[in-house]
Formats: sequence, structure tokens, C-alpha cells
Amino acid sequence: MECDCGDIELPPGIVRVIGRVEHSVTACYDLPAPKIDPPINKGKPSMDFTTYVRKPFVVEAVEITVANIGSIAKFVGDLREKEDGSPYILVDPRLVPNIERVYPGFFMTKMGENIRCYSRRIFKDQFMVQDDQIKPWVDYMMGDRSAA
Repeated sequence: MECDCGDIELPPGIVRVIGRVEHSVTACYDLPAPKIDPPINKGKPSMDFTTYVRKPFVVEAVEITVANIGSIAKFVGDLREKEDGSPYILVDPRLVPNIERVYPGFFMTKMGENIRCYSRRIFKDQFMVQDDQIKPWVDYMMGDRSAA
């Protein structure tokens, strides 16, 4: 077996680790090969998957409209206008890191101090109104075991 650096022929069971040292000079170190238990499966990888459900979290949300976009801008960035006069918000990434521009029809969510904005499609895919049917399930998933 040849070392990764190509300089030396290694005996079986030895792995050569190449590490960087001062002044970008390459240094080689011989280490025993790691023991793999069970041996590497040449066919399909052996992985035992477990099914998980993502825990829900509750947010407050408001749909951004032409009427409220100025108020929303105070929380997420600067109010601007496109050439046709339609308003949008140029988002401050320090305030809302997941999006650059927000338009009427988007949604702003708030969870504690965390504010996020989503397009209508993404918001509708990821969020639903909490009603009396879903609330006990959400409470249970958030750790309130008495809701079951």
C-alpha cells in the first residue's frame, strides 16, 4: 500500500496521515489503521434508519400587504419602491437572515425575538393556523404530556 504522499510503501495495517505543519510544509505520520467493526460491507452500506417527526413550534404571523408594509419595514429593513411604484422591503440580513426582499403577499413571523419572512408559497407549505383540533397535539409535541 502506498502512502498518500506517494513517497513510501506502507506495510499492511498502517495508515499514513498527512498533516500541515508550520510554513505549509507537509509532514507524514504512520498510524495503525483504524479497526472497523464490523468489516466494511462491499455491497450496500449497513445503516439502520429511524423515522423522526420534526417538533412543531408556534409563531405569530402577519401577511404583508400594501397597507401594512411600512409598519413591517420597521422590523425587517428599508421600505423601497420598484420602478412601477410597487413597494417592497430591502431586508437587513442582521435582522432577518433568510431572505433579501419582501413583497406584499409575503408573511412575517415572530417567535420571541426571532423574526423571519417567507413567500406565500413557502409559508403555506410550512405553517398552518393553530386551531382547537391541532393545539393538543402541538402541546404534546412541545413537551406538555398532560395534553395527551
